[in-house]
Amino acid sequence: MNIIRLYKSRKYLLKLLLSITVLMVVFLSVSTTLLYYNSDKTMLQMQQQADLKVLSQIKYNIDYMHETVKNIAVSTYFDPDVVYLSNIDVMDKGELAQKLNRLEKTVTNSSFLQNITIYNAKTGCYYSTLSSLNCQDDGMNGVIDQYIHSQEHIPILTFVPLSYDKTTFPALSMFIYDSMSGSKLIVTIKPSWLFDNLTNMNKTSDELHGSIFVTDQSGIPLMAQQQGNVIDTDAIASIIRQKVSSGVSQDYLVYGSGGNKSILSFMSSSKSDWVIASVQPYEVVWGKLSNGRFP
Repeated sequence: MNIIRLYKSRKYLLKLLLSITVLMVVFLSVSTTLLYYNSDKTMLQMQQQADLKVLSQIKYNIDYMHETVKNIAVSTYFDPDVVYLSNIDVMDKGELAQKLNRLEKTVTNSSFLQNITIYNAKTGCYYSTLSSLNCQDDGMNGVIDQYIHSQEHIPILTFVPLSYDKTTFPALSMFIYDSMSGSKLIVTIKPSWLFDNLTNMNKTSDELHGSIFVTDQSGIPLMAQQQGNVIDTDAIASIIRQKVSSGVSQDYLVYGSGGNKSILSFMSSSKSDWVIASVQPYEVVWGKLSNGRFP
């Protein structure tokens, strides 16, 4: 009788131990899963704040440059020398050299201007701070001339990307003109100024470890500062194009799968109609959390 009771008692204890073990395993599994997803959510939130802080600074710099170049374009457009060059029928080369020298001072005094070009619609001539005295030279290897004669409408006082070829990032020019006369003033910035700005922001920031892009509203890169592996720019362009077309001015999302998963954050500028985006490898950001490097 005692043996039967002892057997039943041991069997009960074994069941109890097994039940407790199962409950602990289930509890630990659920807790680990919740902890993982909570950590993942926290990591993304902290990275989002860090990314938006850097993108906001880049956006401020770009907006400042846009407004400064816009003011330069407007004031230069009404300069007597520019008015003269835009409307003269016959140009004296000596007088032309003097007026271009004065415009050159405007370019020299700016940290991000590359050149100033005047297009005289009466004569079809270009007068540029980078050109020779040959009036067919627009100072940019014919890129401005090709653009002007291929467009029915040219945007005024906003940056227009002018591509030399498909392998390089475009030059960025701002046009101002009177539609009645057809003559135009074109102010072009140094692409290197914007590129150096992106590079410096990426070097001095502990938050960004990927690539920074400046794109137009369609997602086509105008400038990029890349680190690590080459990013799929077509995928970035597609995502930004869809988001911006639906009215989203800034967003933060994870795309891709497996080892190719990346974090994309972007912010659009209403002044320049550009989009500033950063792309970072998901595993790198997750590694920072694992190592306790997040603030």
